[in-house]
Amino acid sequence: MDRTCRKCQMTKPMADFRPHHKPGLNGHRWTCRQCERDANRNARDKRRGCPPRPARTARESAICTGCRLEKAKTEFRSDLRNRDGLRSRCKDCDRTYARDWQSRTKQNERWIAENPERYALKRREHLLRRYGMTVEDYETLLAKQDGRCAICRTDSPRTRGNAHEHHGQIFAVDHCHVTGAVRGLLCITCNTGIGGLRDDPAIVRAALAYLERNANA
Repeated sequence: MDRTCRKCQMTKPMADFRPHHKPGLNGHRWTCRQCERDANRNARDKRRGCPPRPARTARESAICTGCRLEKAKTEFRSDLRNRDGLRSRCKDCDRTYARDWQSRTKQNERWIAENPERYALKRREHLLRRYGMTVEDYETLLAKQDGRCAICRTDSPRTRGNAHEHHGQIFAVDHCHVTGAVRGLLCITCNTGIGGLRDDPAIVRAALAYLERNANA
């Protein structure tokens, strides 16, 4: 069964309309999902003071969030994480963003290399402020761990592959997400790993058993 959207006047499958409990709508809204998303996005842009986006005129087009122009879908790269399978920015805006990001990254790396002590202080203050710790607290805890990650015992805070070795790196402050209590200092890889396992000892034990069962696979 198909339905004609009252907003864009296009006939679409019923799956393109959100369910609705009111009688007389055959269990679905009269406005399609895409038009509802456009309306919500335009309302959000208005609250933020952004310039209005052009009205959608065809299904084969999309509106770039960078230049805010409506372009053919062939002007967008694929991104399966989004509903329409496209990136939010067009190819031209993507290239501009990438160049700007690379320029900012190089400037940051240059500043870090030239100011290692200032970077270390700023980075520590930024991270430690979130956990109610002082730099002295951090140094004391690090000394108790012999300057190493509490799990894998590496002395390098950033052990993830392809990482840049900057001056002033510090270990991640691991904390309980329920109580907020600080548990220890971990390298980037270990901190990401236990976070991916939802900080759940049962899941960690299950993962360990799985690896041991398949050690020779």
